[in-house]
Amino acid sequence: MVVIARVVPNWREFKVSQMNQDPASLGLPITPLSFPIPSVINFDVPQVTQNGCPQLSKPGESPELPLWNQSFLFQGRDGATNFSEDTALVLEYYPLTSMKAGESWTLSKPLGVSMLPLKSHLYHKMLAGKGLNGLRVEKLPITDTKLKTITGEAPTVDLSFQLLSSERPENFLTPNNSKVLPILHPQILDEKLSSNRESWSKATVSPRRNSSTSTCQAEEEEPRRPLMSHETEINNYRRAMETMAEDILLLRKQASVLKAENRLLRSHLTQEETEEEEDIADQTQTLGSMQQKLLLSELDMKKLKSKVQHLQNELIRAQQPQAALLKRHQDKLRKVTALEETVRHQEKVIEKMERVLEDKLQERNAPPPNRLPGKPSGGENLPADQYTALLAENSRLRAELDKSHHQSAPNIQQQQALPDHLDDTSDKFNLLAKLERAQSRILSLERQLEDSARRWGREKQNLVTRLQEQELGLAHPSDSTVTDLPGQIPQPTPKTTGKPQNQTP
Repeated sequence: MVVIARVVPNWREFKVSQMNQDPASLGLPITPLSFPIPSVINFDVPQVTQNGCPQLSKPGESPELPLWNQSFLFQGRDGATNFSEDTALVLEYYPLTSMKAGESWTLSKPLGVSMLPLKSHLYHKMLAGKGLNGLRVEKLPITDTKLKTITGEAPTVDLSFQLLSSERPENFLTPNNSKVLPILHPQILDEKLSSNRESWSKATVSPRRNSSTSTCQAEEEEPRRPLMSHETEINNYRRAMETMAEDILLLRKQASVLKAENRLLRSHLTQEETEEEEDIADQTQTLGSMQQKLLLSELDMKKLKSKVQHLQNELIRAQQPQAALLKRHQDKLRKVTALEETVRHQEKVIEKMERVLEDKLQERNAPPPNRLPGKPSGGENLPADQYTALLAENSRLRAELDKSHHQSAPNIQQQQALPDHLDDTSDKFNLLAKLERAQSRILSLERQLEDSARRWGREKQNLVTRLQEQELGLAHPSDSTVTDLPGQIPQPTPKTTGKPQNQTP
């Protein structure tokens, strides 16, 4: 045995539709779908329907005492408006054998029906409860059935239902926690179900009795003729009441349809308002974020402009000393070029002087051609006054060499030969001392010239390197100093071709 549960908004209209054998009110309505499905709208279920949304349970465990332990979820957002005078929970019981594979799921006639009115006092009673917000109904009668219990009594069913106020509830009904729910009082249940149960049963029995009552009326027609007028009045009144009841039912139906449409329209309106508010909020937020980004970009632009201006000023300030340094280097390069030209000219002069000195020394040191070997030279036989004149001329020449500060004479170690007949030893020692001083002076001048030449070469190389760095745009250390070249460059020492001659007195 299986159970089909549904919540109908008007149980009277549902009862009439079942009497008229409406397929939508019997069993499970089947909606055929073809694959591939053209749209997902085919799966939409109407929120409000006259016959409710039926749900099928699993088969009962035992045919003698079926136990379904099945949960049905009836979702609705209306809250208390789902509980009214006409709303009811309808349970239909069908045999499992009628559901064959080759047949459709449109069930012809149920084995029995249970109906529980969902009135407002049930809603308030569930809200007044603690914990699960639910109720437990015991011995709900099954009407319009031929089923009997083992003891011969009318069959009943027990059920529990819970009111869910959230789409994600924390607790659900289970066989264990449903036992602690408050039980609906049997007297209240009997009072509420008595009239409904009678009207449901009479509605199902009345079509069967129509044929039998018609034959009885024909037999009793003649004895009741005196009461015809009274019965006619009653019948007219009854028809008027039925017409009024039908009108009331029709108006209620229209009212329920209008309420459903109003709820649907309200939900659509609320959804649209919510979407509009969300769109406005999103647009406002987007506008605010864009304004903030614009302000930030303007601030960044101002910072970048100020930074560029600062860098330009720094570049100008950094280029000024470099330009001055480059100018100084160019001036020094011109000076170096002029000094090189002067040095070359002085070298030529020195070479000429060296040649003149060498010629004079060769003339003085060359022996006369008529001199015989083994005889003393003519200088040895010169008188004292001539020898003194020669010494004076030698002193004058050495004084001229001393006057040239940066020019050096050739390193000629030459000793004047004194005649053997010179008896004055003091003059001889004086001349030797002067000769040694002249030689030491010549050596010091040579060393000074070598040092000056090395220093000048280093400074020249340094200036050329710095000039190349400036032309290539390389950075130059800020603490670098430029050494000014001296105004005069010491003259190089003239080289002699021969070794100095040492003459002993």
